[in-house]
Amino acid sequence: MEKLGKILKAQREELGFTVEEMTKAMEGLLKSIGLIKGFAPLVYVIGHGASSVNNTHYAGYDCGACSGRAGSVNARVAAAIGNNPEVRELLAQRGLLIPETTQFVGGLHDTTRDEMEFYDLEDLTETNRVLHEINVQTFEIALDYNAKERSR
Repeated sequence: MEKLGKILKAQREELGFTVEEMTKAMEGLLKSIGLIKGFAPLVYVIGHGASSVNNTHYAGYDCGACSGRAGSVNARVAAAIGNNPEVRELLAQRGLLIPETTQFVGGLHDTTRDEMEFYDLEDLTETNRVLHEINVQTFEIALDYNAKERSR
């Protein structure tokens, strides 16, 4: 029984990314998009995907970079990494200072329905929850313009 416990513990420790791996990934992401200072209270990480009721070419609408799947999981994971206090501490040691008031929000843009979905909103501070609700209105206006532009 003790041997099984050690095996299970070792397996749990091997699951997921290490803090160093998460830090390196977040540092690479932020630097590659030029977001190294002037962080807003909310930073959105949005994947894209598509929905369909009756379309044999459905998978073609999703992202090839995400193995032909929607980018929602990647966006949610990236946001969780960005919110991780240990990752932020290591990023600060590397000169990337993310304010405590900044929170990352993962989401999905459904490109066929022009809808957006956001994840883990219950983790937002009250201030950022209010800001998010304002941003949602802006996103909805942009999605409406996008649909009109495509329909021309």
